[in-house]
Amino acid sequence: MSDIEDRLNQLRVSDLMARRVTSVAIESTAAQAAQAMHAAHVTAAPVVDGNGVCVGIVTATDFLRWAAEQPQADLGKVPLRDVMRWAVQTIDADASVLLAARMMCAAHVHRLLVVDRDGRPAGILSSLDLVAMMTKIVDELAPRRSVGQAGPHHGKFD
Repeated sequence: MSDIEDRLNQLRVSDLMARRVTSVAIESTAAQAAQAMHAAHVTAAPVVDGNGVCVGIVTATDFLRWAAEQPQADLGKVPLRDVMRWAVQTIDADASVLLAARMMCAAHVHRLLVVDRDGRPAGILSSLDLVAMMTKIVDELAPRRSVGQAGPHHGKFD
């Protein structure tokens, strides 16, 4: 096993996840959910029932899809349950980040919701969290290059 793979297996979801989660109530309108997400600067929010248990998720993509399919709809009158997705990809906080990355790839999602034993949102792990962590690990384990030295690809993104 490589050093990078060892590090990925050692790191837990709880090491990387965002712990502050903006949730929206299932009783909300789509507009209320969009406003809450905008105010919190997030692109996804778990949808919770009256007990705080996660019953779904709503993302910026869901709003875009809805707007494209229903261009005349007034989101202030649209129940959130009509826009959200009921299926949520979840993961345990103690799971490895390597498992999380594999789950995201398999499900074609950009985030996993971390829930506690009672099904309440405890955090969110995003694909950006994984990318940031991987670049940090590579930087720590790779031989040091001097500032300004070209990378191995020499492409327009170097």
